[in-house]
Amino acid sequence: MILLLLNIVFNLFINPGDKIHTEIGNYIHENHAEYDSVSYTLHDEFSSVKSLEINYKRKSNRIGNNFFIPVKIIDQNNISRERFLIAKVELFKKVLISNAVINKGDLINGSNSSFMLKNVTDLNQTPININEEPTGVISRLNLPPGTIICREHIQAEPVINPGDQVNLRYDFGSVSVTFIGTARQSGTVGDIVKIRANNHQYSAEIINHNEAIIIE
Repeated sequence: MILLLLNIVFNLFINPGDKIHTEIGNYIHENHAEYDSVSYTLHDEFSSVKSLEINYKRKSNRIGNNFFIPVKIIDQNNISRERFLIAKVELFKKVLISNAVINKGDLINGSNSSFMLKNVTDLNQTPININEEPTGVISRLNLPPGTIICREHIQAEPVINPGDQVNLRYDFGSVSVTFIGTARQSGTVGDIVKIRANNHQYSAEIINHNEAIIIE
């Protein structure tokens, strides 16, 4: 037991960089637990470092692919100082990718998209991950093959489209009046759209695929 302990102590002083890299690696992965895979590189030189510990009293920060890690360092001259180590990180997530051209208004489904592990480090939008596979959504814009499909790219599939006949309801106290109108805009449940009836255009909230309530 004594010999084993001496070997451990000896290795820590001879190869402090190994312990440092392990500690930093654990910290990086813990701070990016929402990703499926993380790779990183460190460019700091540890040959003059006697000991290093993560400074949990300060917050880490990431700007682009630079991850700033707060640490406390004691060098070989026993001088203690605080600093940030910079790790170059690459963050990977299993996200929805377009397999073919998806045109604006196309339904997004398994025939034109699939989930793949992709580098999302520099992505400034919100990708759709495997835990939130979309159903009943269409593309807001044209997407070329290989595009990481983000929430900003999609919207709910309309239940009412321009030209559809709609049961238009007007509530006045306990009295309801219903008549037929023609949709001028597309929308899904809860959307406010323009509907024309009796030579007048109304704003109405969509209730379902053939009913809307006049709000003005």
